[in-house]
Amino acid sequence: MKQSYGDALRADAKRAPEAWEARSRWAARRILTAVCFRETAESAFQKAGSILLPTIGFYYALFHMGTAALYLERCTSPDDLRRLRHSRLRNLIEARLVQTGNLPESYLSLLERLQVAREYANYVLGGKMTGDFDEPIHRDSGDDLYDRTGAEFEHTLTFIRAVSTEFRGIVDPIERIAVTIGDDIGDDVYSMYLSPDDEQRVTDYLIATRLTT
Repeated sequence: MKQSYGDALRADAKRAPEAWEARSRWAARRILTAVCFRETAESAFQKAGSILLPTIGFYYALFHMGTAALYLERCTSPDDLRRLRHSRLRNLIEARLVQTGNLPESYLSLLERLQVAREYANYVLGGKMTGDFDEPIHRDSGDDLYDRTGAEFEHTLTFIRAVSTEFRGIVDPIERIAVTIGDDIGDDVYSMYLSPDDEQRVTDYLIATRLTT
C-alpha cells in the first residue's frame, strides 16, 4: 500500500470511525460468502469430479471477496456496491484496487476467466446462448482452481490487513470482521446452507486466517 493512500485512509477513519465499523461488518458478510462458495466448490469437485458447478462457485468466491475489499477501499462508497452487476464489479476492481496497486493483475484476470466459464455453464449448456463460445475451463484444469482462488484471497486479505494497520488505535477492520463472523452471522449461515463437512472446511479456513473468533 502506498504511503499517501495509507495516510488518506487514516484521515478518513479519524473523521468517521463509525462508518468504517459499518464497512467492516459489510465486508465480513462478503468474506464469509466468498469462503463458503470457495470451500463448497472444492468439496463438490473432489466428491463428483465434475467442474460444471464448481466453476460457478469459484467465480462467486472471487466476486464476493473482491466486493469485500471494495467495502474497505476509501474511494468506493457503500452505495456503489448495492445491486452490483458483474461488469460494474470488474470495473471497480480494476480502477480502485488493481490500478492503485492494492491488488495484482492476476485477481482481475482470474475473475474474468471464471466469469466466462460461469457464463458457458449457465448459458451454453443451459441452452440460452448459441454460436461459437470457447469453453475456457475443462475438468482436467479444475485441480488448480482452489489453489489459484486461494492465492487471490490472500492478496485481498493482505490489502485488508494493511487497512487495519493504518487504522490502528481508531478502528480494527480485521477484528470487526472476525467478531461479525464468529459471534453474529456465522452460525446462521452454516446451519442454513452448509453440510457438516463443508461447515468444517469453512471454519478451518476462517480459523487459519484469523477471520473468526
